[in-house]
Amino acid sequence: MQAPDRLAVARALFVAAHVVLLTMMALPEPAVSEEDLAKPDVQGWFRDTAGRLSRFGWEVDGEGLQELVVPWARRWQAARHGALSPGRLYARACGVHQSWRMFAGVSPEAGRLRVDARLDGTWSPAYRPRSGEHAWRVSFFEHERVRTLVNQFVHERHRSDYRRLGRFLAARVTDELGPADAVRLEMEQTVSPEPEVLRVQGELTVEKTYWSTVFGVREATP
Repeated sequence: MQAPDRLAVARALFVAAHVVLLTMMALPEPAVSEEDLAKPDVQGWFRDTAGRLSRFGWEVDGEGLQELVVPWARRWQAARHGALSPGRLYARACGVHQSWRMFAGVSPEAGRLRVDARLDGTWSPAYRPRSGEHAWRVSFFEHERVRTLVNQFVHERHRSDYRRLGRFLAARVTDELGPADAVRLEMEQTVSPEPEVLRVQGELTVEKTYWSTVFGVREATP
């Protein structure tokens, strides 16, 4: 009987360990800090889930469900951290480390970027998310990296990158939108209403706008 190839065995063990580590890292980590638990969307999840369980005969309210689930979630979190600690340096070296965790809940609040262009002294919509009519540079705005950047603006972070984006767009607006001589960027914070309300009003509720900034062609960055 031929002896097993030691190099092949070592390679197989390495691949298996790699797959196990990545699988463990991919499993969701519950967000159970006091700050997370106090969020309205998280509290709403507990209430909604308790209501569903009650329909199946388990009488529990949102507060009782939280008291039951959170200690177990924290135990899982501690066990997961302990199991993954030896492999974190390896994961970072390979570029497969996940620096963010799963969301604690789905928030009804969101944000979106609006871009207007000034043509002959009048502001007109140039880009609106998910709009077939106002779709200037839509492939650019829907690129994964640009969407990641806009997500930072939603949380009112990276203001310098926001200004850099405005200057970038100003450098291209005249060539791509005719006589336009400036662009205006503005962030909207929206709230998703209940489904029956959304069906009536037909669009999201704008709670506030911020960072409304005009970038003229003279300020443009090629």
